[in-house]
Amino acid sequence: MTLVSIAVLNWIWVPGEHITGPRGSTPPWNPPERSSAEIDVLREVRYLDDRVFGDLVVTRKDGWRGLRAERLADQAEAWVHERRWGPEMTAHVAVGDHRVATAWADGKVTLIDVSTGAAVWTTTLPPGPRPARDDDEVYEPPQWSLSVAGDPAAPSLVVLHDGRIDVLDAGTGGLRSTYRNHSCELIESAYGVGAAILVNHFCADKTESFVVDLHDGELLWRPTPEPQPTMRAIDMDRVVSMGDSPGITMRRTRDGAVLWRNRDAGGSGHGDVARLAVSDDLMMARTDDAVVAYGIADGSVIWRTRIGPMNSTGDAGVVMTDGKVAYVQGPDNTLVKLDVRTGRVLAERAFDGIMYLEQMREGVLTITHHPPGDGPSRTLLVG
Repeated sequence: MTLVSIAVLNWIWVPGEHITGPRGSTPPWNPPERSSAEIDVLREVRYLDDRVFGDLVVTRKDGWRGLRAERLADQAEAWVHERRWGPEMTAHVAVGDHRVATAWADGKVTLIDVSTGAAVWTTTLPPGPRPARDDDEVYEPPQWSLSVAGDPAAPSLVVLHDGRIDVLDAGTGGLRSTYRNHSCELIESAYGVGAAILVNHFCADKTESFVVDLHDGELLWRPTPEPQPTMRAIDMDRVVSMGDSPGITMRRTRDGAVLWRNRDAGGSGHGDVARLAVSDDLMMARTDDAVVAYGIADGSVIWRTRIGPMNSTGDAGVVMTDGKVAYVQGPDNTLVKLDVRTGRVLAERAFDGIMYLEQMREGVLTITHHPPGDGPSRTLLVG
């Protein structure tokens, strides 16, 4: 083969998924000598759904063309996984500590190894009752969404697409079960909660919730019709819910039976379990003047740390944790870091303007920061 031929082959784009990398070693962002009693702004990122895996940040490439990984320490590109031609990516979700799943607008679902960017498996889902697969059409939630459910040792990938839900074996990509929308106009959302899926339908001008079995898609139970609850898996057998009754309710997954209810718990959660931080045997919530940890076993108070009143702006009721430390907003846009086991305040850092706590993985907190005045907002990684 001539040098000209090689040059031409390198220039032509071949349709399909392309992988570039990995490139070089990844320096640690959190070396052993770094003090845990610090709150540092590590770097600015592009998107709220950027995810941290160890010393890598996995981010969307060029909007929705694919994924790319950057080193957290120096922002150098580690790898790229993209589809240069054809439909765009529609959703992505972390699967455990080392993999990320992506969905594409033509029905393909791919599991990617975060260390290399290589595809572990790719499967194509058949169209559902509401197909509209056009290369120029980009699916946005709720038409497409991904979540993870089931046993962490053998997780399932819950894929909402085309008006139906497919449950895939996250290890192989094989189809485990399917839930079809038989009677309602639209599935608004679906996400895994332990051994079940919480499905919200839009029916007759109102939203109705169903809890269906992860393994066969059969109806398990229906939450109280009004208002609609939010749920979060504690393990395969238990889900915590808010919004369907005052406070926090722990339920059995298979039938919705109440295991315990603390009507005074939840503080300023406003009925959304996404504002709770869950760590092993604790749940943490922001109250009007404190952070309170409740025991998952019975809802009792384990510790309470007073940090002052909440801000009147921003999403001040959110608590985030990675199982070791927790973050919450204190007064006057102060970010507070606490020890999960004891509630002891480890560090504080003030920010000008308004901030929102978005997600936390592996010691790194993602926040949206709106500075005073008319300046643009920034998405920051903090650790």
